[in-house]
Amino acid sequence: MEVSVIMPFCNEVPQCLFTIQSLIEELDGFCKYEILAIDNMSHEQMFCRVDGREFPVRQRKFFYNEQTKKTIGTYFFKKRIVKYLQYDARQGHWQAKNYGIASSTGKYLFFIDAHCVMKRDSLRKMIQFLRDRPNEKIGGVHAYINYMLDSHSLEYKPQKKTFGYQFCSAQTVWQDLPNGKKKSVRRVEPYKVCVMSTCGMLTPRSAIEALGGWNKELGIYGGGESYINWKQSTCGWSHWIHPECECWHYAEKRGYSWNHTDFVRNSFIAAYCIGGDEFLNQQVELRCQKDRPEVIERLAADVRENCREDMEFIRSKQVISFNDYIDEWTKNPGSWLK
Repeated sequence: MEVSVIMPFCNEVPQCLFTIQSLIEELDGFCKYEILAIDNMSHEQMFCRVDGREFPVRQRKFFYNEQTKKTIGTYFFKKRIVKYLQYDARQGHWQAKNYGIASSTGKYLFFIDAHCVMKRDSLRKMIQFLRDRPNEKIGGVHAYINYMLDSHSLEYKPQKKTFGYQFCSAQTVWQDLPNGKKKSVRRVEPYKVCVMSTCGMLTPRSAIEALGGWNKELGIYGGGESYINWKQSTCGWSHWIHPECECWHYAEKRGYSWNHTDFVRNSFIAAYCIGGDEFLNQQVELRCQKDRPEVIERLAADVRENCREDMEFIRSKQVISFNDYIDEWTKNPGSWLK
C-alpha cells in the first residue's frame, strides 16, 4: 500500500462522503491506496447492511435510502477502499489520527479533515514530491489551506512567545516586468516552512516510525500542529509547502463545545515536550496573567508528570534546540519564510 488517507470525522455526514469521493477521484489509477474514516465520537450508533455484512455508521438517513433500499456507502465498501473505524472514549482529534496510523499500512500517510476537498491533482503532486526524494528526511509536505472555501490561501506563521502560530497569506515572490516594474506572483517551487496545518499534510511513515505520532495526552483542542511539526523539525525532519497544492476547507459547527482548559493543557504539552521546562515555564507565566494561577500551576504539574518520558525521548533525538530552531525563522522580521 503506498498511501493511507486518515480522515477523522464527528457528526459530519454527509460532508465526509464528499471528501471520500473526491479522494477516490484523485487517487484511482494513480497509486494503491486506502481511506480510513475514523468516527470520532459522533452521536447515535447505527448500522447499514452491504452485501449481507453490517457496517456501523452514524445518522443512517444519510447513508440509506428507504425507497431504493441502497446505501450510499455500497460503492466505497465494495471496492474495499474505505475502512470504517470508530471509538467512543473521549480521545479527540489527535488520538483519532494516532488510531488511524496504527490501523493503516501505507508508505505515506495523508491527514485530512472530513469537511475538505483537495484541489485537483494536488495530492498526486504531493505524493510525487515524496517519491522524488526517497533519501531525504522529510516530516511532511503540506497544501495551502483555504478556510471556509475562501480563495485566500493561507499558511502558518510561527509565534515563539506563545509557542504557536498565526495565519498569514501564502508567500509570493516579485517578478520583473519588461517595463522595469515588478509584480507579485505566487511561488511555484516547493519551499520549507517552520509550522503548518496537519490538515492536508502528507507524511512518510518512516518519520512516524522514527519519532512516533501525537502525544497520547493531547486532548481535543489545539496544540497538535505545534507538537508534531516542531517535534519532527527539531529532530531533523523538514516540513514543506507545495504551492501548487490547496486544501479547500469548510469548517461547519459539529457539536463540539469549546474547552479552554483542554486548549491550555494541549499548549503546555507541546511546549514542554519540544522545549522542556524553559518553555513550559514561559507559557505558565503568560497564562497566569490571564487565568487563575492555581489552575495553571495544576495543569503544568499534570503535564510534567504525564509527559516527562516523551519530553526526554524528544530531547534525546533533537539535532537543534527549539530555541535555536525558532530563532532561525523569526530573527528577521518580515522574512521568517525560507
